[in-house]
Amino acid sequence: MKKLFLLLPLLLAGCASREAAEDLARQCSQLLEDSRRLVKVQEYEQATDNAIKVRDIATSEGLPQEQAAALCQLAVIDIMTWRDAQAWEHACQAEAIARENGLEDVLTDALIC
Repeated sequence: MKKLFLLLPLLLAGCASREAAEDLARQCSQLLEDSRRLVKVQEYEQATDNAIKVRDIATSEGLPQEQAAALCQLAVIDIMTWRDAQAWEHACQAEAIARENGLEDVLTDALIC
């Protein structure tokens, strides 16, 4: 019984960290969705800012799917704003992350860019 009480904080911390990661993933998804919407109305600066926020959060928190998706979004914005060299760089980074982590959907997006 005593061992259970010692393990309980560790179990709760694991659940809390998983919930925090899920919250971050949801926030990233929302920011990327907003970025896509902003691209449609040609608000490229704000769209770029949102995608960069996602990339930075995902990089620091170890969320490879969100990181690769943000890089794909940046590549799309770069193409739309005539930054071809930068688009190529972002797409290649997204491809590498997607391949490394087995993220087939994001890999497809990266290759299309």
